[in-house]
Amino acid sequence: MKPKYLLSCISTLLLTACAEDIPVDAGGGSHIVFGIDRPEMSRGTASQPVGHFNLCSSSDTVTVACRISDFRGEVATGRAAPTEQMSGFRAWSYLHEAGTVKPFFVNEDVTDKGSYWATAQTYYWPSSADQLLSFAAVAGIPEDGMDVDAQASDIRLSYTVPARAAAQQDIMVAKCEPVNGADNPAYRVPLAFRHICSAVRFKVGGVMMPGSIERITLSGILATGTYSGGAWSDLGNPQPFSIDTPVPTAGSEAAGADLYPGYQTFMMLPQTLGADARLEVVFKDETTGTTRTLSASISGQQWPIGKIITYQIGISPDFRLEFTAEPPVQDAHYVMCNTAINVSGLAATTGWTLTAKADDGADVSIQREADVNEYARQGFWIDKRMNNGVVQNESVRGTADINGTGNVENLAVRVFIPENPGDSEREITLRLHVDGTPASTAVTQTIRQVNPVWSGSTGWEQIDDNDSGIYGFCYDARHVYVYNDSRPNIWPGYTAKGIADQVVSMINTYGAGNYASVTLFEVSSALSTRNFVDIDYRNLNKLDGKAVSTTDGKQNSIELFNFGGTALSRNFENAITNLKRPVGDTSENAYRKVASNDPSTVPKWIEGTEINESQALALVLKKNRYYLNTSTVEGNTTTTPLIRAADIVWYLPASGQFAGAPAWMDGSTMSAGDYWSSTSSTGTNSYDGGGAVISRTEVKKIRVARNKP
Repeated sequence: MKPKYLLSCISTLLLTACAEDIPVDAGGGSHIVFGIDRPEMSRGTASQPVGHFNLCSSSDTVTVACRISDFRGEVATGRAAPTEQMSGFRAWSYLHEAGTVKPFFVNEDVTDKGSYWATAQTYYWPSSADQLLSFAAVAGIPEDGMDVDAQASDIRLSYTVPARAAAQQDIMVAKCEPVNGADNPAYRVPLAFRHICSAVRFKVGGVMMPGSIERITLSGILATGTYSGGAWSDLGNPQPFSIDTPVPTAGSEAAGADLYPGYQTFMMLPQTLGADARLEVVFKDETTGTTRTLSASISGQQWPIGKIITYQIGISPDFRLEFTAEPPVQDAHYVMCNTAINVSGLAATTGWTLTAKADDGADVSIQREADVNEYARQGFWIDKRMNNGVVQNESVRGTADINGTGNVENLAVRVFIPENPGDSEREITLRLHVDGTPASTAVTQTIRQVNPVWSGSTGWEQIDDNDSGIYGFCYDARHVYVYNDSRPNIWPGYTAKGIADQVVSMINTYGAGNYASVTLFEVSSALSTRNFVDIDYRNLNKLDGKAVSTTDGKQNSIELFNFGGTALSRNFENAITNLKRPVGDTSENAYRKVASNDPSTVPKWIEGTEINESQALALVLKKNRYYLNTSTVEGNTTTTPLIRAADIVWYLPASGQFAGAPAWMDGSTMSAGDYWSSTSSTGTNSYDGGGAVISRTEVKKIRVARNKP
């Protein structure tokens, strides 16, 4: 249906911005010229929020903000543009003379001529001052769906909103009461255009996911009405209105960015939305591979005349990320803790990343618990790989991030936290994020690591781990291993002598010279030579003046370590038992326990009762950094944890240092007599933290300290 007009005639209209552009005829009369006034624009108010509502699907809830604002300054180009962006309008004029009113010109197209606006023909002011003209104008008349009746007393429009957004127009009207500008060549007829529709547009809300908005639909919207007397009435004919142009979303769109170009703005009838009014968004989610329909009731909302209603739509994730374990506060020494994560609702190929970061830049790392090596599970804080005692630049404690795809349930993660020897606490943030999604969809977990309590230059751990054990160095064990091959020396590839030489190297690497040796011996003839490894822990019983300082716990701890530190965790013995045969059946162990039929020159096995990992020094060493050392013997390798003396920074305090020990983190104080010191005594005794001499087989608590860096 084309627009209908009740009157028609041909005339001329000019619109210009300055008096110098107004043409005059030979008699001095001037053309009728219009000046556009924009009162509602000069009074424009700031955008005002009018409420929130939720877009919901079966799996999520999205909060959508609605804002109402004036047209002024909101859109520079395109749909719902300010009147200075108009390309033309229609004009009507009525002659008022001697109490009568009759058409002067009707339904004239006014177009932009460059420096002025004009109709095809020129039209002049009436020459008599008693002859007045009133004017009416309508801009944005659609090609179909509107009847226009512009009378001198009123502008009356009957309108049905087109279904397509691109066909909907920003309709504006203006009126001017009867005037005559014949005596003033510079006079301009004032037309104050007014927007009479409500513009409805869509912008990005706070969160947007990667994918595509396939369709936005407003349903239950009244589409037919009559404009008269400056207001709309007789509204009816509820209809759905949709924008079906897919809009790709990257997930990085800034809040407030336009979702659609200007021509996709709905120009609707002003109304109070009825009970059936709804907003519906169909979203194709790239992250989950699903298409979701989200909708919400917008019943009761008001769309005021001449205003822009902006819906800020955010699409929240359809997946779920969570931490399912809460690590406690961590101590200042080298420490490990565990957490766990759930990831659900993702497509199988969609990636996610878990990242660990310390607020002071410390080298925190994380690793799937399933990938953690057996020694870390035994409590060794293992940093890097080591080959035959030489440190390699290869981490064995994971990296700063873990990557995965698809869904996981209660995935256990080990967190390796380096020592914090500073003056303030450290905060480690674990961040779980789906790749390619907005940062706001990530979830985080914070782990707090305390710093030492400093007493002068000595820093004490703050958290009581309740670790306890014997002092140690009170062994009665002797473990003997015999090379597990009796072939003669002339056998091709026979390597008993070569292996013995390599074991000597292992003894040096593990610092086991105070309690271990390797010895060659003959079997039946000189043609068959074998060897045995004698690990005689009894040699460690007498400290012989080692670790006797009452003030230097670090020196004591290093002396104890150098004397027999690797015996505490049986790392050297484990390295021997893990060796495999270099020839023959290489799946067989290279060494076996001494047997009853071995020559009498081979020492007998003494099981012993005090070889365990609960000894004081072993517990202290685990507060420090270890390496995963691989020893190679005749092409055969074995791997065990190893610590160097230079890496012992957390130590067992000497007996005299306990006098300066501060309170625990909770304010409670300790009884020094309940704790072991590093200071040894004569025979099989040592000192507790209170200075009492007691047997090394007694069980005491352990507390560690560190010197100021």
